Amino acid sequence: MAAPPMKETISFRIEKSNREQLDLLAKAINSDRSSLIDDAIRAYLEFNSWFLKEVELGVADADAGDFATDSEVEETFARLTGE
Repeated sequence: MAAPPMKETISFRIEKSNREQLDLLAKAINSDRSSLIDDAIRAYLEFNSWFLKEVELGVADADAGDFATDSEVEETFARLTGE
């Protein structure tokens, strides 16, 4: 069985209204403030890591001259807008 991840204590400033909402949410889902903050930071890091990777892939495609054709753009736009 793997050991649980090592945790560290940090401190930072947060707006009072955000802290109040955080505490209400933690109570509503029977959790604690620290766990919610850790989950939020993890989700933020995962999303932004994914996003930066996708941007790098897009830049590499652009550098290689790999662009969507006009018809591909029109087809995608129609699919996404339902037109």
